[in-house]
Amino acid sequence: MAPLVETVIRQAVKTFTKSPNAPSSTVFRENFENLVSHVNHLTYNDVRLDRSLLVSNTMNHRRAPVTYVEILENKEVTIGIFILRPGAKLPLHDHPLMYGILKVIFGKVSIQSYTLVKKPTVPEKLVEPNGDVSGTSSGSDASSSSLSSLETSDYLYSEIPLLANKHPSMIVSDTDSCCVLTPTERNLHEIRTVDGPAAFIDILSPPYYSVIPDVGPRQCLYFIEVGSEKSLVKLKPVPNQSEYWNDTAPYQGPPINN
Repeated sequence: MAPLVETVIRQAVKTFTKSPNAPSSTVFRENFENLVSHVNHLTYNDVRLDRSLLVSNTMNHRRAPVTYVEILENKEVTIGIFILRPGAKLPLHDHPLMYGILKVIFGKVSIQSYTLVKKPTVPEKLVEPNGDVSGTSSGSDASSSSLSSLETSDYLYSEIPLLANKHPSMIVSDTDSCCVLTPTERNLHEIRTVDGPAAFIDILSPPYYSVIPDVGPRQCLYFIEVGSEKSLVKLKPVPNQSEYWNDTAPYQGPPINN
């Protein structure tokens, strides 16, 4: 029997890979639900998480608050592990027209999610019947785009500041099910550790820096709250916050044959 992490990878590739005949929305939903079901059973043992990465190194004060472990990245999907040391956070950031699945495999995190009220305007030709976004390509193609990140963000977020619903924050542990975001729902979030270190599996599609046709590469933008309007909050793009940075570590789980 294949390791569970390999089953997850195969299902993720099957779910998000574009085919010559675009899948029906029913097929996509079934594949997506199967993917979530598999991911719900993942534990830190399945990916052989190096638990030494969860603790701060007192001999190295420059150790990053977050470590990223890449499991798989291709032009359709990114799968990796984020390891957050005590007190660390991923600042409020977006996922432009992307799907995301997050499964905590160690510890607990607090997740604050937002849903944009005024959705990005997407040309009709970019959206597949299943709600996915078509025409993505690899990051190497993205680098040749003449659009700057500002122009890209202006296209995706034509009204600055943005208006968004702020969902109640959630405490999520390794015994809980996945958290899911879609191209238009809960698409921005901030993630903080709770009572110690934490780690989670992250699956995103399409990947950051893949190209949105006629727009440019998907950039990861950071935000802060700058006020409110009735029951909504206002979000403003900002540079990456200086306290957040990450290093990387090699994947040590079962070999992947996707």
